[in-house]
Amino acid sequence: MSLSHINRVLILGDGGIGYALAEEIKSRNPKAQIHISSRRIKKSSSKFNLHFLDPLKESSWQKFILELREQTTTLDLVISTYGVLHNLEGIKPEKSLREMDIDKMIEVFSINAFTAPLVAKNLEPFLNSSKESHLIFLSAKVGSLQDNRMGGWYSYRASKAALNMFMKNISIEFSRKNLKTKVFSIHPGTTVTKLSEPFLKSSNLKIWSSEETAKHILNTIYSTNSSTGSFLNWNGEILPW
Repeated sequence: MSLSHINRVLILGDGGIGYALAEEIKSRNPKAQIHISSRRIKKSSSKFNLHFLDPLKESSWQKFILELREQTTTLDLVISTYGVLHNLEGIKPEKSLREMDIDKMIEVFSINAFTAPLVAKNLEPFLNSSKESHLIFLSAKVGSLQDNRMGGWYSYRASKAALNMFMKNISIEFSRKNLKTKVFSIHPGTTVTKLSEPFLKSSNLKIWSSEETAKHILNTIYSTNSSTGSFLNWNGEILPW
């Protein structure tokens, strides 16, 4: 995808990677119109269009779509950065079956997986155009069944695997509708964010800054020759399901 095609962008989620993506896109194409959604109160920005959106509430989507439609009718690139591994409400990656809790499992699946079809359903009218566009979901390598050799992290692993299945279904439906939207799941790599911070000290993986990760993700989107519906690593390699 040529950078010249990236004129209207929506970043879903205003975390570290989300804002880094917006900044990197703006640096590469200063004329790009960039929208960022957040579940927090809107702030002001001279560079970005900020919107409130609770992605798990249909009423919030309705208000968001009306607001977005006032500013644009098409989107060239949508990146969903939604994800939760732990939070202050007691969610944390389970190491064993004894730690499983149904309410926390539902919350993890809701954020990590259930947002995907809601994103596709509500934004499809903005992607239905004659030129190529991209719909990207940030996934995780630990969601790969084939790559899972350590176990644990039950809800996070399973919810990311579910996200990948949603993404695959979305890509098939879009293709049947002859939409020129390519759909990918991308593993961003281990990045310094609030999501990963508690686990970085024990990690033996290469750790990237949000800014580096944003560059990797965009480079992958621009350079990949993979077919729609692929699960990609941060460096463009295809990951096993």
